[in-house]
Amino acid sequence: MKAFNEFMRDKSFGMNKITTSNRKIEPTSYIKNGVAEELPFEPFKGDNALQVYEVLRVIDGVALFLEDHYARFQNSWRKFGLNDPVSASEFEAQISELIRLNKTDCDNIKVELWIEADGKQTLRMFVIPSNYPTADQYRLGVPTGFLHAMRTNPQIKVAHLPVRELADRTIIENNWYEVLLVDRDGFITEGSRSNVFLVKESVFYTAPAEKVLIGITRLKIMECIRKLGIECRETDISATDLNQYEAAFISGTSPKILPISSLGAIQFDVKHPVLRQLMKEFDDFIQSYIDRRKSGSEAL
Repeated sequence: MKAFNEFMRDKSFGMNKITTSNRKIEPTSYIKNGVAEELPFEPFKGDNALQVYEVLRVIDGVALFLEDHYARFQNSWRKFGLNDPVSASEFEAQISELIRLNKTDCDNIKVELWIEADGKQTLRMFVIPSNYPTADQYRLGVPTGFLHAMRTNPQIKVAHLPVRELADRTIIENNWYEVLLVDRDGFITEGSRSNVFLVKESVFYTAPAEKVLIGITRLKIMECIRKLGIECRETDISATDLNQYEAAFISGTSPKILPISSLGAIQFDVKHPVLRQLMKEFDDFIQSYIDRRKSGSEAL
């Protein structure tokens, strides 16, 4: 398993090098082109290959928002003119088999599609090391900073190694939890591996959808905001106007809703009542989804 663990910490996975897993049982299997195989496996070495991927979170043995992840994955490969390498039902069955084989209760799963220059496709699914916020980080918030960088095509979930590596290095050098990307016009778009929301006068603000990766967690959070009867505005957020905002948080597969305590020198209220109300609503939303999946009432 040592080779597998070393491989999983490689930067090519777009994860912070300090990421660790709290698994008590190491994963034993992965799925390749629909077939279960034993770990370890070697890094993909195809020259000029493109990687399209998804990361799903498993809680209580249930892959969260499976149908939404499949839809986004499908959208990504179709934008490259590819035929479907896996159907929705096959996707669900293979994820379920991976969870069963590895006795996965609370982990992240990566699904990656490699497309080589000659058109050959390789689809792999496997458990990856997971870095979830601590109780103190949810309570006290996390420090973040700025990174002046842009993804070339933010609406397709492909590996952006130059941005990923620069973000990882900046995070480590400054002891930040995350960096927020600032585009050439000075607007905050998203985190290096998250979406971002801010709060002002009990209204939520986030960057326009066309400028960010449409995170599944982002979509579900916006659904929860609507359910609470609170306004959410998608608009450009200037990095020079952040003092106007009272609270902020990042969202993503692993952190869910994680308060930001600081963004550079700017401090935010991590106990803001609207933020805390949304955090509870989202946790309840997740639990409801898990309950429906287990009862069989929620399926692809």
